[in-house]
Amino acid sequence: MRLLSLFFISIFGLIFFNIKAYADLTVHITQGVDKPFPIMFSPMESSVYIDNQLPAGFLEIIKNDLNKTGQFKIINPSAAFDQPIPVNQFPWTAWASAGISADYAVIGQMTPDQDAWDLSFQVYNTYGKYALTGKIYKQIPTGSLRLLAHQIANQIYQVITGVPGDFDSRIAYVLVDKPIARNATYQLIVSDSDGYHPQVLLKQTGNPIASPVWSSDGKQIAYVSYIHNRMGIYSINVATGQRSLISNFPGINSAPAYSKDNSMMAMALSMGQGSETNIYLVNLNTKHYQKLTQSGTNTEPSFSPDGKSLVFTSDRGGSPQVYQIILSSNLINRLSYDGAQNFKPEFTPDGRSVVLMHQETAGGPIRISVLNLASGQIRDMTNGDLDKSPSVSPNGKMVIYANYDYSKGVLAEASINGQVHLTLPETEGWVQSPAWS
Repeated sequence: MRLLSLFFISIFGLIFFNIKAYADLTVHITQGVDKPFPIMFSPMESSVYIDNQLPAGFLEIIKNDLNKTGQFKIINPSAAFDQPIPVNQFPWTAWASAGISADYAVIGQMTPDQDAWDLSFQVYNTYGKYALTGKIYKQIPTGSLRLLAHQIANQIYQVITGVPGDFDSRIAYVLVDKPIARNATYQLIVSDSDGYHPQVLLKQTGNPIASPVWSSDGKQIAYVSYIHNRMGIYSINVATGQRSLISNFPGINSAPAYSKDNSMMAMALSMGQGSETNIYLVNLNTKHYQKLTQSGTNTEPSFSPDGKSLVFTSDRGGSPQVYQIILSSNLINRLSYDGAQNFKPEFTPDGRSVVLMHQETAGGPIRISVLNLASGQIRDMTNGDLDKSPSVSPNGKMVIYANYDYSKGVLAEASINGQVHLTLPETEGWVQSPAWS
């Protein structure tokens, strides 16, 4: 029953949040980051061109994306970099005389072109004095500038770190108004990864929405809800809002997870047999259901990157722990041993680790941790008293989660290495189950 109670906390635990304030990220680098990359930017948008057509802070979006990783040190621009600089016109003489200590520099400019924008940028290695990457864009609509800023941040991040950027990814979460009231309103929200451009995909009163999870192509979101007093798993098309019922058996229908090719879905079902749930695999095309587990309460499945196995939570050993099932043989292995409880597992994209919720001692803090599959060791990423619902970023460098240490709670991010924490300010509203696309 302890696992079941934690399971329902995982589904329906909420934190305060306001959709309008979501973009106001506060970055806290809580530990020293080893040798962050010093980087300087020239302005891209000249003050001559700033008007109502240009969203303020195009370059700030890029800087914020890089800064929140903890891997970059943004150097304030010098006099040599106080105006937009056209590509292939790096001011090497002024740079040398200024004695700037930045390993990398980004130049660029953007100019209005009727109802759109022309934009260019280049990234330079300032010690080797050569361009690493760059691009020229023409006729970019104003409404696409934010997405373009994220994509440029992706390019800068990858060319310097060697890791693909994912700043143009999206997140989903559930926003709840008047959560204590019987007529509480639930909204399924999708936004940019930094919280801007929130869009309401689904809104309903009196019936919860929970546990959103993305398909790997980003076109569908599966979620749990109650319709006509019966629990079910549904999917919604992100582009059209069209909804489909996936599973509505008697009892518990919960914890959906898409396979990497989106042809299968894993879920936890009780099939009307009380509170105990088992992991099932359903072919989304044929609707064929395969039962994968047999004993205990089993829930929270997550596919491995290669699609050959699942990790899940089970109390079959007496306390909630993380297990892995090999789909070709149904062989089940226990993965977690440290601590009193481990649950809500999710693979990192490289398949070498599992991010999970970890409680070291009974009644103690619950934190987001990472389990090294090779060594079996568990390392805390966060240090709150109640951190939950982790979701790994597409490149595996960050985790989004919910923190309950504050009176109203916060939505938070942490780097996999635990060195960087990002938090959102306390605001009104309730949020649950953040999920990274």
